[in-house]
Amino acid sequence: MLRNSTIKLLSSSRAAQLDRFLMSAEGGGFSIDQLMELAGLAVAQAVYKAYPPQKVAQSSKTESAVRRDKVLILVGPGNNGGDGLVAARHLQLLGYDCLVFYPKRNTKSTLYTGLVQQMNHFDISFLKTPGTDSENLKKFEELTLSSAFKKSDIIIDAIFGFSYKPPIREPFHEAIQLLTSTNKPVVSVDVPSSWNVDNGPVDIDSNGVFMPSVLVSLTAPKGVVKSISQSTRHFVGGRFVSEALQNEFDLDNISYIGTDMVAEVSN
Repeated sequence: MLRNSTIKLLSSSRAAQLDRFLMSAEGGGFSIDQLMELAGLAVAQAVYKAYPPQKVAQSSKTESAVRRDKVLILVGPGNNGGDGLVAARHLQLLGYDCLVFYPKRNTKSTLYTGLVQQMNHFDISFLKTPGTDSENLKKFEELTLSSAFKKSDIIIDAIFGFSYKPPIREPFHEAIQLLTSTNKPVVSVDVPSSWNVDNGPVDIDSNGVFMPSVLVSLTAPKGVVKSISQSTRHFVGGRFVSEALQNEFDLDNISYIGTDMVAEVSN
């Protein structure tokens, strides 16, 4: 099994280069929606492995009255957020109860409007926030973000990816603060939001930094892996990376088991 201390890591510039190569006609030949679907599925599988869904009876009067594990997905405006939307759909199908915080919606791209429509199709709730347009949203909950954190069993951090540049702007500043203070398990998608891709955590407002309970590296691990704690579980979701691509970008050959889209890396 590969270890975090010895696994090969991508710098931010090299990760961007790999992304462009994957989506180029002469390179990987993938479309952005293909990669997003693969990434979101990998995130959902990692969550399932780390926190298998538990159904708890809410009433002794009926067997059908069960409470499913609640997952809050924090969705940013870019591709990392798109990965989170895909993960939400898969997690809902895997038996979780998902609530999506998506305050800065991309309404111009058919890719993102399609992902929102898929949420509607599967009765996934959105968190209604001040200034958030609820048009075209089938189901939403009127809660503060703080209350949504308290009600959730698992938090998925899909706000910023490896292309993030500070400073943090609203409406995401509160989300980062809550990630720092929460005692709920946090699953970060590719890069913990607000972290520097190459150098690790950044202290925002001198309030400390948050450490994810689980990190899901997509395509290949980035430099942030050097800064995760010994208790952070690390999964790699890159079962679409060919041997030729591994050689071209000097990546490790990750061994995936059976139909798994993720592989866990040992500490």
